[in-house]
Amino acid sequence: SSGINAEWPLRPGYFEMLKLVLALACVSVAASAGLKAKGKKGSFLFELQSGAIDMYDEHFPGGSISDALAVGLNMAETDFCKINNADQQSHNSIFFGPVCKAEFVTLYNEEDQCGGVFCNVIRSIKDNTAGFIEEFVLATSDEQVFDLIKERIVDPIFGYTCRCALPMMDAWIGCKSTIGQAQVFDLLQLSGAFDTSAPYLEGASFKNYWVNMLGERINFENIRVLLERVTENMCEENTQHGGQCYEYFYRTVTHLYQWYLRTAGLAPSPSKRGRGSITDEFDEQCSTFDVSTYMEDDYEPSFSDIRDAVVEKFCVAECSGLYQEVLLGCCTATMIQDTGLADAVLVVADDIKDLIVDIYPDDEDYIDEVNTDYLDYAEEVMGMLRDPTCDNGVSYNVVPCADWTPEEFGLGNPCEGLSGKKLKKCEKKNPVDAGDADPSPCAGLKGKKLKKCEKKEKKKNKQNARL
Repeated sequence: SSGINAEWPLRPGYFEMLKLVLALACVSVAASAGLKAKGKKGSFLFELQSGAIDMYDEHFPGGSISDALAVGLNMAETDFCKINNADQQSHNSIFFGPVCKAEFVTLYNEEDQCGGVFCNVIRSIKDNTAGFIEEFVLATSDEQVFDLIKERIVDPIFGYTCRCALPMMDAWIGCKSTIGQAQVFDLLQLSGAFDTSAPYLEGASFKNYWVNMLGERINFENIRVLLERVTENMCEENTQHGGQCYEYFYRTVTHLYQWYLRTAGLAPSPSKRGRGSITDEFDEQCSTFDVSTYMEDDYEPSFSDIRDAVVEKFCVAECSGLYQEVLLGCCTATMIQDTGLADAVLVVADDIKDLIVDIYPDDEDYIDEVNTDYLDYAEEVMGMLRDPTCDNGVSYNVVPCADWTPEEFGLGNPCEGLSGKKLKKCEKKNPVDAGDADPSPCAGLKGKKLKKCEKKEKKKNKQNARL
């Protein structure tokens, strides 16, 4: 037995010791399964993570999806994924009916699998939601959370939207008149989960009302025009900063989040790497707004109050560089100067108002008033953004990406309005001086690449001198 006592496993106390080890292992596993917020204690992120843990425990007990949620998701997956399965593409669909199902199958087979989005979304919810919540809760900084959201949610959504949103809308518009063939309406009506004699139905059956709503009442042709304009703006190449415009707007959201924390007096959860943002390079007044008046009891700020506060900040010379970079890049300019987008918003807003009035006819006057007020506010804001000029001489470049060139408009000047150490720090991070009309082609290069570029430019200058 090579020195090993063959009777060792049977020695007294072995099984008791084994039980103890297994018990300790189980306790260890159970303890490790309990999620704990990793954001800085006392920070706003820590509060959000604590709320996410409650949701996680409710819908993913023990790390697995809850039975109640699983039933609905499994039913949807079984139906939706027939589109993605070649052997089941001819089968009927409870949710879409035969005609719309065939349209989405065609898109799946012929348009870069666009029609498979329903199945992909359901499977992603089942397979990835628990993991996403876990990563969110374990994130140690605001920056890490925003990176996670961009990677796992924003990029996939816009990757699909830029390719497939319009073909999918066209497919739906082509088949929506047949949606009454879908059995889901009968199932919902029989489920008892909805009031089938609600006043808004006006005597119509639950199925007939919603079939008519989806097939006829909602003007999807107008929604398609709006979707086309939004998609074109969000998916456009950002010639000023690189990437696509949706990425610029996402970065804008991250800055607004920082400004919200500062304004509301909430604590951030900073990155240990110390990677700052452009917001940190400017005076705190540029990203802190006085809302003390708005917090008073029974005070409702008017649109003019908010407008005046924003205009006042925009006209502070020391802050103009921040606002130009974060809020008024070429992507913003493209969107606010797109009159087709503005018109489409007005049309769809009016359609939505009419639908709401149909459901709540007694509130028609109030709904009309609110709709008019908000559309007027939006138009005034757009007018301000299209020509953001102040009485004290502060102004902004509002140049669409299609017209933006570094030769004519510079490379963007995030350091404008800074001085002293903050200016030096900003210039170090942004080596190209946005004020130069003709920036050096070697700006921003280092090491061998810089020497190679300088040598090439020197040779080119000598040749030009001979001419």
